[in-house]
Amino acid sequence: MIEWKNRIIIGGLPRSGSTLLRWHLDASKEIIAPAETTFLQFLLNYNQDLVESRSRRINQSLLIGEEKISEIILQSNSSIEAFDLIMEEYASERNSHANVWVEKTPWNCLSYSWLARERGDLWFISTVRDGRDVVTSKHWNKEKSPFQSGFHCPVQRYVDAMGLIYSFDHPKHLIIKYEDFVDNPKRVLVGLFNTIGLTWDDDILENARVESPSRQANYDRQPLLTMIPTTERIGRWERPEYKEKIEEFYSHSDATFWLESSGYSV
Repeated sequence: MIEWKNRIIIGGLPRSGSTLLRWHLDASKEIIAPAETTFLQFLLNYNQDLVESRSRRINQSLLIGEEKISEIILQSNSSIEAFDLIMEEYASERNSHANVWVEKTPWNCLSYSWLARERGDLWFISTVRDGRDVVTSKHWNKEKSPFQSGFHCPVQRYVDAMGLIYSFDHPKHLIIKYEDFVDNPKRVLVGLFNTIGLTWDDDILENARVESPSRQANYDRQPLLTMIPTTERIGRWERPEYKEKIEEFYSHSDATFWLESSGYSV
């Protein structure tokens, strides 16, 4: 049985660097950070009630067997207990000696409060970004976009997620801005590792750009993950083709409130 040193839950805005952060954490030998499972964004009883479909979804990311995942979910008394055991199976399948797990799903911010009540020693990391760049991010497949506009994040989702992030008052809640991360990944990561008590290794920066069973650009639908982070996507919202979307953003008083409150200039 693995004695987990740390458990890290990543949530936040879509298109705000959460996958980029996961890749860098997963590149550390002491951390396992699989592709997002969505497990922790739902209450345990929801996962238990829909155990077959939920196990199927979780196994898409972990590949440890739907039956094993279902067994763990049904026998566990809390979400963190269940995910500890799921990650133990995941680590065993990969012969990993990691003692820190990470679960990254943007909507994890929905669950921060009740997860913190389950265990007081969890770490939470929220990734944020200039809301105008968030809402002008096109969905990877316009034809299958859940939104008629073809954009990945509606303005209301930005507002809802920011409210959840900034209302979560917890001593182990860290907020990372996309702009800071892509501008100087090492500075942000070293600060993060030092704060949490993880071991930093400069090789992490190089290893994070190398694909592995848990880091696949095609699966994450982000081909740029294998490249050095760049700031060239900052300020994308200023392009003329996004004029209508930005007008919609500015017309939403809560959106401009959170933009300014999180340190971005209007």
